Amino acid sequence: MIGGGVGVPPIFTKEEKEGWAHYCKAIAEHYKGKVSMFEIWNEPDGAWCWKHGVNGKEYGEFVIDTSKALKNGNKDVYVIGGSISGRDSVSWFEAMLQTGCYNHIDAVTYHLYSKTESRVIGAVDNFRAIINKYNPKIELIQGEEGCPSSSKGHGALSKGAWNEEKQAKVLLCTFITDLTTEIKFTSWFSTVDMIEALNGKEGEVQSYLDYGYFGILGAMFDENGRSIGDFKEKKSYYALQNLCAFAGKTPLKNVKMPVLAQNDRYTERVFGVPTQLEDVLLYGFENANGDKAL
Repeated sequence: MIGGGVGVPPIFTKEEKEGWAHYCKAIAEHYKGKVSMFEIWNEPDGAWCWKHGVNGKEYGEFVIDTSKALKNGNKDVYVIGGSISGRDSVSWFEAMLQTGCYNHIDAVTYHLYSKTESRVIGAVDNFRAIINKYNPKIELIQGEEGCPSSSKGHGALSKGAWNEEKQAKVLLCTFITDLTTEIKFTSWFSTVDMIEALNGKEGEVQSYLDYGYFGILGAMFDENGRSIGDFKEKKSYYALQNLCAFAGKTPLKNVKMPVLAQNDRYTERVFGVPTQLEDVLLYGFENANGDKAL
């Protein structure tokens, strides 16, 4: 038996739907003045989070009902739909929007765990084009991205040859690329290393001890491999701290790309060729007094 409610949406019976609506209304009421944004479900276009079979129409109708419940609790909430994990989930996304849920949300989020920052630009353009067909006023948000600091864990990109320094570099590269796009804001997964328990089964402890080392704060473990609730800063923590000094700055236009040496040897542990010249991106930022950073 699957443990918990991960990936099991409350959409099958009248009792489930009413219970979910009451819960969402109460949450919006309780956190009024404290929490203004609500993202509806997590990665519903993935079988790990919509376990009975992904269905864009089904999710779109769920978004409509959930948005109404949230706004019954607080009419001013900012409602976010999508939470899309697949960059190429075009048909699913279209089916979602065709339900009319675009009239009930303020933004769409996508979760892009990318092996190269060049994919970010194309993903934003693709999502924006589809959204504009239905409601151009809907904003776009990078709701989740990241990479682990160790290859010993579970989750997206976990088979790579990761360490803390590589994680810090990816954080800087992805966030800087995000800042050059039109998205409202970007998000990193996650603050701390943690268990996701996406495939946990009742009575099988090891099945849900699927630690992911995605945090900018690293978990400390006891002799049995369990987190003790203490954390330490990783290199990515300090990288993000320094990057935040440029928050809100204006991207520079027409920044020239330097000539770099190219290593064309394929390496499975880095998902391909370590450096391809055509994938190198260079961005700059400028603040109000004219100071620039490249």
